[in-house]
Amino acid sequence: MTISLKKSPIFPFILILLATIAGGGTSLAASSSLDARQELTDAGLPSEFGEVIYQKNPERPIQVYIIGNSHRSSSTGNNGVNTVPSQVQTYRIGEWLIRQHHVELLLPEGFFGRKGRAGILDAAVRLDGPALEETLADTSTFVNADLLLHRNYGVGLQQVEDREMYRNVREYLHTGLQNGGDLLESFGLELEYLQERRSAAILQSIPAAIDSEYRQGNIAQPRAILTIGMAHLDEIIKFLELGKIEIPAPPIGASGFEAYSEALELLAKGVGVTVIVPRAILDDREMMHMAKLESDLRAR
Repeated sequence: MTISLKKSPIFPFILILLATIAGGGTSLAASSSLDARQELTDAGLPSEFGEVIYQKNPERPIQVYIIGNSHRSSSTGNNGVNTVPSQVQTYRIGEWLIRQHHVELLLPEGFFGRKGRAGILDAAVRLDGPALEETLADTSTFVNADLLLHRNYGVGLQQVEDREMYRNVREYLHTGLQNGGDLLESFGLELEYLQERRSAAILQSIPAAIDSEYRQGNIAQPRAILTIGMAHLDEIIKFLELGKIEIPAPPIGASGFEAYSEALELLAKGVGVTVIVPRAILDDREMMHMAKLESDLRAR
């Protein structure tokens, strides 16, 4: 499957970003010899859950599976059109990765803290379709696919979000919109720059998070799931394709938005990456366009 990364106008990007800012073992390099590519071939992801849209180094023993999803609104707490279906499918994809790839670590976007493993896979709770959908649709409490996977499968939760960067992006977005900044091209370009820096920081934190949990013996295999809003995927794929972090300064903007470049830790540490999009989002062409991801439909 081929993916083209095309820059759409900045304002659809702002709209989708509003919905994505949510509220003792051996060394990592000497770990499991299981072949991730062979596992994907032998037990493919059910198409009704979603599709793999990008892979890099899937044969490596160290793996991160990145699932793009849709969050509740950060301002109202309400579900969007695709929020519940994509969260249901994110849960099912996570469930499949836990069972098929023995993943025991979740790295959620916007999560600050750590929750260790809390259960045994053999004792996992399997929610049927209606029960899962009803649980995720309930806006009277904060719940998402990550928390349910932790609760029902006992997988650990670990932080990869940079707290200061997260707050800066959130405050810049809300302040700018309140001041009418969404009408200014410079505001959008600066916001996109900050969002790329945030995506890069998350990506750079993944190897250390996996290494830490594996070295402490908290996970049996050096594998993790990163759940993240769709607005980040094109940036993540761009960095992986370039083989490094490369963020140009906005052509129009305030001082303090300098070009940024650094080596990509995932490649330096030999981490393989698989990017998965839930079916509900993949089939929504408008959302895929807003996320700046346009797949070759003939390959699907």
